[in-house]
Amino acid sequence: MANSAPIQKRIQAETIRRFAENTIGQRNFTWQAVLYLALLFLVGKWFPEGIEDYLVYLKGDWSSWSVNLKLLCSGLILFSFYWAIKNIVSQSKIYVTADSPAQIKVLCVFLSPFKTRANSRNDSYYEIIEIHKALHSNDLDQLKLEETTWKMPLKAIEHHGARLKQVRIFTSCGEKGSSKQFDVFRSLVNYLYPTVQVKEEFSGGIDFLDIRAIFDAVDNLYAEAVEEGYRENDVLVDVTGGHKTNSIAASVATLAKGRQFQYINEDKIVKSYDVNYFDE
Repeated sequence: MANSAPIQKRIQAETIRRFAENTIGQRNFTWQAVLYLALLFLVGKWFPEGIEDYLVYLKGDWSSWSVNLKLLCSGLILFSFYWAIKNIVSQSKIYVTADSPAQIKVLCVFLSPFKTRANSRNDSYYEIIEIHKALHSNDLDQLKLEETTWKMPLKAIEHHGARLKQVRIFTSCGEKGSSKQFDVFRSLVNYLYPTVQVKEEFSGGIDFLDIRAIFDAVDNLYAEAVEEGYRENDVLVDVTGGHKTNSIAASVATLAKGRQFQYINEDKIVKSYDVNYFDE
């Protein structure tokens, strides 16, 4: 029982912090935002007192002179909030932050089936069987991987390599799917990053064209990571690989607060996107 007070205070502090973040937004915690929050608390106090005073006023007690002041101020503040929010929503329903991603601990990657680039004009690339042999002979030439479809997932992992703990791989199912090549890709990542754990999310792969299945899988991935002790902002989903459908589904699954997705363009520039949608 002696420790109940500190625990109670911590719970109260956390509740206030979360309320403040949800009310005025973590990104815009400025003095104006604090002022708005203070005014909101003031309305919460004045409005019921004003109603109470008004009821007393109706009974003929003319000493309640503050009734008009409290109700009027509360009404003006609430109307100001309504007007400001309406203007913000009418101006933009989407908030996007694009930046070079900070290194994270858990990276989700969609693995395309292994292919050499169709526009390659020389033989300076690996076939998948050659990757397997190079790994066993400890003679891998990373430059040869540049002319394959695995270039982008490897670039995604490289960006986070120093801090990365897990790589969660979504492979595609079917006879020509990337699931059949997962063991080689895992060996390749383990060769380059020995301390990183590589896991296939679904044994046998998943249909990259099934938007609902991909959405649910990415959503579950975040839940599993939290259960393992990670925070949601320790997890990042790379949507570069696979089909457009799985990229769309995975991006939508990251619209929740605290989630981001990553994309690598043809110039190998790695960007993370924090997208928030506000529905009027």
